[in-house]
Amino acid sequence: ALEQLMSEARSRDGETWFVAAALGLQIGGEPWKGLQEALRREVLDTQQPGGVFHGSWDPRGAPGGRVVETSWNALALEVYFRYARVFPAR
Repeated sequence: ALEQLMSEARSRDGETWFVAAALGLQIGGEPWKGLQEALRREVLDTQQPGGVFHGSWDPRGAPGGRVVETSWNALALEVYFRYARVFPAR
């Protein structure tokens, strides 16, 4: 299920990445490690490096534009700081 969500999340909006990150955190193990790499590659690398929009993300069709997209992506990247694992680590 996580692999399918990850493949769907590529080039998708930040909300999808947040859901994938929250799910991956709960699953843990190798799927979570793979998702962390994908988050770095697909989300962090698409963050605007400079200029007027420095630190934000371009909107990817989600309602709310740049502000909402940036909020979702920031939440996805910090999911393991914000949420506790429900299940014990494997």
